[in-house]
Amino acid sequence: MHEEATRRLEIAAALRDAIDHDELVVYFQPIVDVSSGRTLGAETLVRWQNPERGWLEPSEFIPVAEATSLVVPLGRWVLLDACRKVQEWKERGIAADSFYISINLSAHHLQDPDVVHDVTAALELSGLSAAALVLEVTESALIEDLTKAGSTLATLKCLGLRIAVDDFGTGYSSLSYLSNFPIDVIKLDKSFIDGVATTAEGETMARAVLALAHTLGLTAIAEGVEDAEQARTLEHLGCHIAQGFFFARPMPAGEMAALLEHQSRIFGKRVSHTRS
Repeated sequence: MHEEATRRLEIAAALRDAIDHDELVVYFQPIVDVSSGRTLGAETLVRWQNPERGWLEPSEFIPVAEATSLVVPLGRWVLLDACRKVQEWKERGIAADSFYISINLSAHHLQDPDVVHDVTAALELSGLSAAALVLEVTESALIEDLTKAGSTLATLKCLGLRIAVDDFGTGYSSLSYLSNFPIDVIKLDKSFIDGVATTAEGETMARAVLALAHTLGLTAIAEGVEDAEQARTLEHLGCHIAQGFFFARPMPAGEMAALLEHQSRIFGKRVSHTRS
């Protein structure tokens, strides 16, 4: 226990320096139109290139960040860096006007009194339009303080961005918060997707969730798509937007830019219209 506590303290101290000295790296996982394969947007993920430990996966440092006060400055850093990169791609003409970035907002950051300022500052400093930003929150982040979360999300929505619920369907109050919060997008948890093409129950569950999303006028995005059969079944069920290893793994900014540039030559400069 003493060794584990010491290790966590060392990681926390090193992470604080990493945020200050740009040792962190933002990765992007494409969010695609299932039928055409065109990249509509991307979800951000963070990696850490530590001088002593090498590349660290999020599972090695995110829990430490969440257990300390570091998750908020970490989220602030990711938000600004990702917005700057997407704006650069738009200015270079390789990302469509409708291309958007989806960024996870931790429960701690959602409850932080400066969260609206952080998001506003990231948009202003980067020059990115709020319409190109989606903030992802989990159900646990929403139910931690329902009143405060609702007020904060409403204020953020007024900026012109969109709100997504990540890992939809894994909690117990999904239906209630869809009507109580200003939600635009639901991301179907991988647990729904795993059985969608192999079991009748899996397909039925996915069909029901998609019907709910369509009825409420929400955009539905499937997470964790791993094979062609899942993609075909989802499209047949009316889920036109997805992400997962079948389409692309998370990649550094340079590879993401190359992908967008390649697709801009294939699809031209037409604006992509997101379907729900």
